[in-house]
Amino acid sequence: MPKASTTMPEKLGFISEPPKRVSTILLPLCSVVPVNSGEQLAKKGVVFVSIAYRVGPLGFMAHPGLTAEPKNHSSGNYGTLDMIAGLQWVQKNIAAFGGNPGKVTIMGESAGGIAVSQLCASPLAKGLFQGAISESGGSFGPTRSIGMPGENMVLLADAERAGEAYAKTVGAASIADLRKLPADKLLETARGQQGLGWPIVDGWAIPDDQYRLYEAKRYNDTPILVGYNSDEGASFSPPRTPEAYITATRQRYGPFADTLLKLYPTAETVVPKTARDLTRDAAFGWQTWTWARLQSKTGKSKAFLYYFDQHPDYPADSPRAGFGSPHASEMSYVFQHLNAQATPEDHVISDAMSTYWTNFAKRGDPNGEGVPKWLAFSDANPSVMYFSKTAHEGPVPNTEALKGLDAYFAWRRASEGAKFGSGK
Repeated sequence: MPKASTTMPEKLGFISEPPKRVSTILLPLCSVVPVNSGEQLAKKGVVFVSIAYRVGPLGFMAHPGLTAEPKNHSSGNYGTLDMIAGLQWVQKNIAAFGGNPGKVTIMGESAGGIAVSQLCASPLAKGLFQGAISESGGSFGPTRSIGMPGENMVLLADAERAGEAYAKTVGAASIADLRKLPADKLLETARGQQGLGWPIVDGWAIPDDQYRLYEAKRYNDTPILVGYNSDEGASFSPPRTPEAYITATRQRYGPFADTLLKLYPTAETVVPKTARDLTRDAAFGWQTWTWARLQSKTGKSKAFLYYFDQHPDYPADSPRAGFGSPHASEMSYVFQHLNAQATPEDHVISDAMSTYWTNFAKRGDPNGEGVPKWLAFSDANPSVMYFSKTAHEGPVPNTEALKGLDAYFAWRRASEGAKFGSGK
């Protein structure tokens, strides 16, 4: 199984409205690259804002010395606070750019999509946005002392221990010593160390396990548009052999491994998409499905769920045979930055996605003229918008396997499973 990321990747943003005060999309970014620049979305009647936020140890390292400084007794999550500061800036300033501070949508992909879900559950972000778009995101797994994909969150105490361990490696006896380190040396010496570069459950910006927050209706209830890609697992160092896949699955999932190996089977000599989909669903598919289910059950606002499966039809003798849409491949479609090899079908999908996204930013609903009807998701109506050759409705992919993962995550939240997740 792939290791949890040690940094918080950087794709997240905000959208708002112009002249009659257009919706604003806010996309927090560390750098603006062509695939996620917002000029094409802006042409569809929104104001697009991208922000930078701190990542790695500068953005998320916790330490008891840092925790003791503020009145809220928290440390880490500085990158999350940067995002909230960006939202506060939009509230104060977006009208000067033609945007509507009362119609803001946050938007993110990958860790940015995870950040969107965390902002949806952060009391510090209450009232700062009115819609949320997450591509391949969600943070609904239980906490774990050492993060895993889909179970990335750790408690403040565990994050503090990681910060203390790092301080010892650089000979820093105090926070004052750590602050004397040049930024480049801090980044260099922290590289590869666990627990320094991801948001944590600090009891303040992120008050608790997000699943429990949603169950208790303790979240910012806005419409959500969320989804994931068909072959996310291909992008995260999948095991090279069936034996490695089986071993990794047993190590991570313990008593649920046999069930999950049946639901996500491998082949005799290769690790096919059916096996890669376990990583896809643990990190993204279950998170997104669960988010939509909880929103539709406990909230007043609607949830819209999508599945992106737009890719070439690879011939049987191709090394890419059997591959679907990898992680982040939807980005160029959403932002309408397709390359010269794009097909007419690609352009149809791109126009549909950008239209749905901007419609959602304007009205909290993706539907509108020129695009197929997109039904809101619920357990009673588990309808998903597929982006595959055309935009069309379909069922939740791999439902039985998602239910198997759901049972695993429920067990992890119980006392026995919690011990398994703590490594005890």
